[in-house]
Order: sequence, then C-alpha cells, then structure tokens
Amino acid sequence: MDYRKATIKDIDKLTEIRIEMRNQREYSANIDSEQFYFNTIEYYKKHILDQSFISWIALDNEKIIATSGVCFYSVPPTYTNMTGLVAYVMNMYTKPEYRLKGIAGTLLDYLLEETKLRKCEKVTLNTSQMGRHLYEKYGFKDVNNYMELY
Repeated sequence: MDYRKATIKDIDKLTEIRIEMRNQREYSANIDSEQFYFNTIEYYKKHILDQSFISWIALDNEKIIATSGVCFYSVPPTYTNMTGLVAYVMNMYTKPEYRLKGIAGTLLDYLLEETKLRKCEKVTLNTSQMGRHLYEKYGFKDVNNYMELY
C-alpha cells in the first residue's frame, strides 16, 4: 500500500472514483452523468493546480483504491475562527474490498496535516453513517445549526 498526494495526472481516475462513490448514493439516479463528469474534471483541473483542493490517495500496485480531499476557502474572521480560513473534508472513499484496514484514517491524517500547514482553525465535513465513527474518533462533532438552500 502506497500513499501520495494526487496530481493533475490523476484527474481521470479521481473523477471515475468520485462517480463510483456518488453512484452508491440514492440521489444519483436523476443526474446528468455526462455533465457531472465534465464538471468534476473542470473542478479538478482548476483547484488541484491552484491548490485550493488537495487530495491524498491510497494505491495498491499503482491502482487508486481510496481517495480523500480537502477544499480550502476563506470567510471573514469570526471569534471562533480568527483567520477565517476553512477546510472542508470531502471525497473520502475506499473501494469496498479495502475497507476496515485503516486506509481512510491514514488518508484523513494526511488531510489534517494539510490543514495544520495552512493554519486552518476550522475543519468541516459531511458524513455518511458509515464514516461517522472515524470522524468522531478524530474529535469531529455534530453541529445542529447547519442549513442548506437548494
């Protein structure tokens, strides 16, 4: 098992795995797959290059078997986040046959190190029920006042 930071050369594989991950969720049934693929490629092209998105990957014989990601952005400073820097963890996915081997935890360690290097005081994420235990182990807590508008 090898771990490394994803590069621009990994975009196609990262996109394929993101689609695989999304296809396992109920809400993927009514999406335009071609548009989703195109938008994902374009996102990675821009944000991997400017390093506002960092992905660490796990490989088995050069095949990507798990991914992770963290998006960096800023908001005006608050009393609980004086820098205004925010990291949003996403794209945590391990292929089913590799699960429960500590791979996701190792990838999360790499991502959290990236947040420390950038001095992010706030790290957020959304989780599936499957991933909840991992994040709780790292100290992530539910925030009850989160809302979305579609």
